[in-house]
Amino acid sequence: DKDLLSRVQLNLGTGFFNLECYETAVESFKAAAESSEPVPGMSGNGTAYYSVANGYSMVAFTKILRGLDASTEIAQSEAYLEKAWHTDRTGEVTKLFMRCCESLLWALKGEPEYGIRGLETIELELGSKPIGSVELLIWTTRCCIYELTKDWEELLRCALHAVEIAELNSTFRVYGQSLTNAANAEAHLGNFERAYRYLKLSADIAKERIGQQTTQRTQLLGIKLEVQKSKFEQQVLRMRNQFLVERNRVLEHEVKIDRLTNVLNRRGIEEELVKVSKERNFTVGLLDIDFFKHVNDSFGHDIGDATLQQFAFLLVNSEVQPTHVGRWGGEEFLIVLSSQEPSWISTQADLLLHEIRSFDWSSIHPDMKITTSLGLAMHTAGEDIYGTIKICDENLYEAKRGGRDRWISQSILRAA
Repeated sequence: DKDLLSRVQLNLGTGFFNLECYETAVESFKAAAESSEPVPGMSGNGTAYYSVANGYSMVAFTKILRGLDASTEIAQSEAYLEKAWHTDRTGEVTKLFMRCCESLLWALKGEPEYGIRGLETIELELGSKPIGSVELLIWTTRCCIYELTKDWEELLRCALHAVEIAELNSTFRVYGQSLTNAANAEAHLGNFERAYRYLKLSADIAKERIGQQTTQRTQLLGIKLEVQKSKFEQQVLRMRNQFLVERNRVLEHEVKIDRLTNVLNRRGIEEELVKVSKERNFTVGLLDIDFFKHVNDSFGHDIGDATLQQFAFLLVNSEVQPTHVGRWGGEEFLIVLSSQEPSWISTQADLLLHEIRSFDWSSIHPDMKITTSLGLAMHTAGEDIYGTIKICDENLYEAKRGGRDRWISQSILRAA
């Protein structure tokens, strides 16, 4: 009896599908479909064809989540869906299931917006009297789509809604699966305690179901549950560690950045200088904004802050192309230039002072003009970097004492 064999294979495939053994389920569903292949005067079993398509779509889904190519499984799923649409032995509810499968396939092919739109269309057609199994499949399909797109907030929303529907329909497998989806979403959002609570609730539900099975099945599924639980706990722990490492990296970066000007602060530039000072020769420049106290006193601290921000921006984007820029303190900034060649340094120092002087400072305040004084010193790899900075500071002092808007390198004075 081919029809009976088909039903047995369908039930067996459903069992494997519920255990998330999708590739094994596909083989059983295909056997059911082959048993129902049409003879003259009959069409194939639409439910069997749909089941194969759905199984292939879930194999593709799990492959894509693992970063693997799933084009073959997607093509197979589409082919079996096409067969299902062309048989007259397909019920109306199965047709709705098939449309949900098509929505997932859109997402698997990289067009999730079409998948979501398809699910919304089904909901509109169902209206205020949804079919429980179809409504549940709509929301679990949404979960798959949002997991593919890594939209964790939407995954969490859909998973919790699926939990409610599954509970109303006493669909405990989907209930546990949806709780796991919610846990996955919460973990990616950094809510590890809530993720663990959902995971524990899912495990408790699964254990309750296991208690209703035979002793052998209880032991097998219990082992599988503990393995899955352990794997998920490890995943949550890895994600939490990754989150903490990334957060520490961000904090470490923030502690070295001057928040006002967005360049390195004194600690940050000192660390960089100590690092590179052992490796190569370069030139250090220490700049001070001329008469900056007058800017604050005359125009206010807001204008003073805007001036510091623009000054730092000009240094970072200067044609001189300093390798490092940092705020040394107050209105003083430190830069590192890659060369020590005297004529090059002379040209670059003149250019830098010209860039500062010629900028349209009236864009910040109509009565404001800004110049800067610059002290330069050559650094030789392996020497004390703080000794080099001390020479910079002395040269900067001489530049300011000599009239400002000029630079000094060693004993050479260059007026602007």
